[in-house]
Amino acid sequence: MAPKHAPDNPRARTADRVLTRLGSIVTNVVYPLVAVGFLVFVIADLPDMLRVARDEGIAGTFTVTRTECRSWYEKGGCSTYGDFISTDGTIRQTNVLFENNPGTVGTQIPGQYLREDPPMIYAQGSGQWKFSVAIGLAAVGYLGYCVWRLVWRRPATSELDE
Repeated sequence: MAPKHAPDNPRARTADRVLTRLGSIVTNVVYPLVAVGFLVFVIADLPDMLRVARDEGIAGTFTVTRTECRSWYEKGGCSTYGDFISTDGTIRQTNVLFENNPGTVGTQIPGQYLREDPPMIYAQGSGQWKFSVAIGLAAVGYLGYCVWRLVWRRPATSELDE
């Protein structure tokens, strides 16, 4: 493939080198840092997600009181808020977020309350942990690839090796 710029143009060569270096920095520094960030979030969130999947939260009933939907240009979906009352009636939470969209205002569904910070109600037997594990495995796989690239040595191409 022919070079984009004339080889005798020093500014064009400098610009190409800068863009190549910038791409290298993004690939070798920024992407791995993003993968580490995802991994940290997954490790922090996974224990709670597994407790929810095993239905270890406080069982109760969630009643939908409102649904907030953002417009498509704000890159959002809908969030469902409502009131939660535990089965024994000892715990009441108002205006709490439900993990997914269970239905219209007034709908009552079984749910579970896990912790207070942030207050959130989860569906019983939630499978949300699967998504967290998939993200974590993708991050580990990418970081493994980065380490492999750093360790793997390319064969020498100098004339001294021939």
